Amino acid sequence: MAYPEHLKNHLRQIAEKMGIDISEMTIVKMSPGTDERHKDLELLQGSWLEERPWIILDDHDHIYTLTTIESLSQMVRFLTSAQSENFQLKLEKAIWQRLPVDFHDVWEVAMDRIRTLAQSRPESTVVNLDLDWLLNEIKQKYPNLFYHIDQIMAHTKE
Repeated sequence: MAYPEHLKNHLRQIAEKMGIDISEMTIVKMSPGTDERHKDLELLQGSWLEERPWIILDDHDHIYTLTTIESLSQMVRFLTSAQSENFQLKLEKAIWQRLPVDFHDVWEVAMDRIRTLAQSRPESTVVNLDLDWLLNEIKQKYPNLFYHIDQIMAHTKE
């Protein structure tokens, strides 16, 4: 099937991101149907039985995808996991920057505080939590959990 050049380039980029060759893609043309509630689908390339996401082109050259609920669920799980891992790495970095005496103790206090905040403010997201604020709060409440540079410097001068 011959596509306009701008569309072909865009489809090539999509195929590259999906890790497949453009010739392996299932491409469907969606046209206006008999009324507002109906659309006509024309298979341009690939197979109706293909398990990969279908690429759907409308009559304005907008590109859509159609995928299985299993694939969508897997993407959501992956993104949730990546988001959680990213948050944990940011928390770990924020803790180490404050020179903990025992990293795991600070981690447990931080996670306990995060759980409390999540329960008290269900409308907010933990991922957007200001970690500087959180750790400063923990450092003020539990100063024994952190080394204090000024104290260390004072001991080295003595």
